Amino acid sequence: MQKVIFILSLFILISCKTVDKNVPAYYNNQPIVDYVETLIPKDSIIYIHENRLSYARAIRTMETGTMPDPVFEKYAVNFLESEYYKKEAWEALTKRFAKDSTHGKWVTSDFKIPHRMITNTYQKEFYQNTKLHIKEVEEIIRNPKKIFVFSGVMYYDNNRYAIFSMVISGNVILSGRIKDVLIIMKKKGDTWVYVDKMLNDEFINY
Repeated sequence: MQKVIFILSLFILISCKTVDKNVPAYYNNQPIVDYVETLIPKDSIIYIHENRLSYARAIRTMETGTMPDPVFEKYAVNFLESEYYKKEAWEALTKRFAKDSTHGKWVTSDFKIPHRMITNTYQKEFYQNTKLHIKEVEEIIRNPKKIFVFSGVMYYDNNRYAIFSMVISGNVILSGRIKDVLIIMKKKGDTWVYVDKMLNDEFINY
């Protein structure tokens, strides 16, 4: 009996430790939240599309996109030519993410921030049955809503940097693309701070 109790206790202990290691989903997306909070008024609602950009797309942006040149103030260099490039760190990043072309979907619990999730179902219904959403259509015409599409976060250089792709669209049917960039954040204390960005070349990397 004591042996059974010991085994059960051990199992519970191991289970508890396993749960502790399962960090809440929003923790891994904190760099995204910290960045978005610099773009929108405090406590306002952000519209997030459920489609997730792939990691492979983010890697291709780093290879083919361009970032600001601090001297000439123009987009001139890619990630491999920048101050952030470190051979070992880059190889580790690409080994893990370069072939990960899966998209997946976000769910509401993935972000600890006031938001509304725009689903494919809603998007299709909105597009095909405009009359059902006439009030929302009128509101969008008066006050266009920016829709954010994100990749998952990639951590780089021993978690010194957090990197993710972001596409901003002008309305719920994802037309009128406003921005297609890769964001680079740096950890400072308990917060992720924006340090740089890259423009994605849509002609090369769809």
